[in-house]
Amino acid sequence: MIGHGRLLAEGSLEEVVRTRDGHRSYRLFVDDAKRALGILGSVPTAESANLAVDVGRMDGLGGAEIMLSVGPEGVGPAVRTLVGGGVEVLALVPARPSLEDLFLELTEGER
Repeated sequence: MIGHGRLLAEGSLEEVVRTRDGHRSYRLFVDDAKRALGILGSVPTAESANLAVDVGRMDGLGGAEIMLSVGPEGVGPAVRTLVGGGVEVLALVPARPSLEDLFLELTEGER
């Protein structure tokens, strides 16, 4: 991937995703988004947590979708804290960015 004449990333989409600062993103489905967002705000490994714009149902599970980004420590501490705080985690799905998403992320601030 090249931006403004510089090599920004090299390799397959999976390799580029894996090497970008050790950050991982997840689609997190919970029964109580308000409580979950409040709890995630106090979890050091949760770098960002936002209610998904397109809140809907996943395979009939229901619940709210939160986009969660965690550091190299992984998602385990965040999930344990949510469950300990009484939030039911309905599903946790790794978010796979598209090639366009990665390009925009890598070239952000390059202007």
